[in-house]
Amino acid sequence: MHQNLVTPQRVSRHECTALRWAQTAVASTAIADLLAGAPQEAHLLGASRFALYLGLDASKGGVTVIAVLAADAVRLPLGLVIAGRLPDLSPTSTASVGGGEVCVGPLAIRATRWFDPRPLLVEPFQLDRIDAAARLLGGLPAEAHGLPDEPLDSIATCLINGDPTPSLRVIGRGPGLTPAGDDLVAGALAAIALRGRLHRAAVQAVLAHAVSATTSLSSSLLWCAAAGQVVPQANRFLVALCGATPVDSALDDLRAVGGTSGTALALGLVAGARAVVCAPQEATL
Repeated sequence: MHQNLVTPQRVSRHECTALRWAQTAVASTAIADLLAGAPQEAHLLGASRFALYLGLDASKGGVTVIAVLAADAVRLPLGLVIAGRLPDLSPTSTASVGGGEVCVGPLAIRATRWFDPRPLLVEPFQLDRIDAAARLLGGLPAEAHGLPDEPLDSIATCLINGDPTPSLRVIGRGPGLTPAGDDLVAGALAAIALRGRLHRAAVQAVLAHAVSATTSLSSSLLWCAAAGQVVPQANRFLVALCGATPVDSALDDLRAVGGTSGTALALGLVAGARAVVCAPQEATL
């Protein structure tokens, strides 16, 4: 979703003992446990003017990337947002996460407020809203999303029915810092998760596959999506699919996220919402 990244570097924790300034942040509840846990070494995966991406021990699974976000960045569900712009840091800056804060080089960031990246959907998805969004998306050229040629509805339906295969075929494929195929699957996961219809075994297979099939950032965002945690633009689009607000303006806002990410995510959200509406009301396994 953000570009112009530095080359990844492995770093250690000791540099954080010589802090020169502190910063407060608004943090996602999705990373509350990581922030509250014992301090652990992190490494700088990349940086842009919008975000610093910190990688954690991938062997533990789950969310293994935390993003330190500038105030004008897309508010990722695994991020903490500071006021203003990010400071310039060396690619070799040391980093750690835990003990209530994130340390990156001379910067110590402590969460003092929180945001919940999981939308509250009061009404059910509305089929007419889903159809309206699908028509708008269907009129876009293929380069708008960069998705592999896969049937979108089958990806979502199979996440309810217990077959991870369609999702496995697209994860890691397509353009973008988060590949377009991942954004599509993330959208389907989030829409279905928010209605409690995900098939647990299928989701576990998808998330396990993502660890080696795509980037660590994208894999972590898929974990968030499986918990219904999304960027605010996707939050507003989901609310629109429930009939509370206009679909077209919400879709425009979501499509403005990244190069192809917002459009691919929207396609997944529409597919997931349709699968929920059309699926038989059976217990999720």
